[in-house]
Amino acid sequence: MGLLVLVGAAAWGGYPDSSEWNALFNSDLSNADKPEGVWSVEQGVLTASEDKAIWTKRDYDNFVLDLEFKTAPGSNSGILVYCTDTEKWIPNSIEIQLTDDFFEKWAKSRGTRSAERYTAVWPPPRAW
Repeated sequence: MGLLVLVGAAAWGGYPDSSEWNALFNSDLSNADKPEGVWSVEQGVLTASEDKAIWTKRDYDNFVLDLEFKTAPGSNSGILVYCTDTEKWIPNSIEIQLTDDFFEKWAKSRGTRSAERYTAVWPPPRAW
């Protein structure tokens, strides 16, 4: 995801000032839909103990997502930036892939995967 932020920053002519942006999740995760006992915020870091999704309770559009990520060796994870059905999200979402590109399984696949867009469905056109 960090790579996408840099690409976006170049298009804007500089890195945006995020000092007054709202956090996506409260530190107590009260504004999140999540399985109990899996997700926590520790020292400002959103952490999961299992491979389970966390969702915002609110829908967002026209947003900039600014984050840093750290993965465990061999990780294959992602950030869903658009989803039409959180119960059946795999065929109904757009995901930014977060993988350990140096892990043997991923290194032998088709090149760099981390920060790659994985699309299961395109969002509907806006009705202006």
